[in-house]
Amino acid sequence: MADQAAVEKAKSGAYGLDLSEADLSGADLRRASLKLADLSKADLSEANLSGANLEKANLSGADLRGAVIFEVNLSWTDITGAVYDDRTTWPKEFNPETAGAVGKRS
Repeated sequence: MADQAAVEKAKSGAYGLDLSEADLSGADLRRASLKLADLSKADLSEANLSGANLEKANLSGADLRGAVIFEVNLSWTDITGAVYDDRTTWPKEFNPETAGAVGKRS
């Protein structure tokens, strides 16, 4: 279950948040402003990030298994080494492997 303090911090809208290694699993982060956020190694499994602003965010090494990342612009977003599975919902025409993410079977 997500760390509620980390969820509230993520929803604050502040630029450049440090949420590295945060437990945001299952969190409702729809339309959250996470511009320039450090989400490296964060647990975002089952999180709903649809419509979130992830411009220039760092999601390297994050757990994105089962996450909803729909209607999100991932330009300039680092997802190198992020883990995803067949339940992860990506923006149309986005190739996570080309961007450096690692697919795992659920």
